[in-house]
Amino acid sequence: MFIRSLIFAIAALSIWQPAVAIEPRDAGIYLLVNAKGEVTPKAMRLSQSATGWTMEDRKTDGSWVSVSCDKDCTLQTSGDADIQRFFPAATLAQITPDCVHNIAFAFCGYALKADATFRGYLFVALVTTPPVTLRLARVIPDAKPGS
Repeated sequence: MFIRSLIFAIAALSIWQPAVAIEPRDAGIYLLVNAKGEVTPKAMRLSQSATGWTMEDRKTDGSWVSVSCDKDCTLQTSGDADIQRFFPAATLAQITPDCVHNIAFAFCGYALKADATFRGYLFVALVTTPPVTLRLARVIPDAKPGS
């Protein structure tokens, strides 16, 4: 009986998918997707340093400018209460998101509940009530140092 229970536990753990998390592999350039599902030229870049995550906006001349401000703008890991504030229950029934956020916005990676191998990305504007969610298309991962 013990062996059978142990085998069942090992099998269950092998198919269990942990929640996705914002990780170094999520760093990269993202383009905004409009309501029609078309990728727009609006670009944002997410990067990670020793001090945390940074989000930048691409200017018309191709240079990048930080979207951070001086106070309460550091991107921090979002907890369960934050996630519930960002998304309606109907959305959370379909996706498993993990986010970093500040007072103005959240950047989120997510898996579909129906397909845990799927990885999508969202930008959530937190300056409106309710928050506005925008889809992002990842186009270029950050280059590794020395490459």
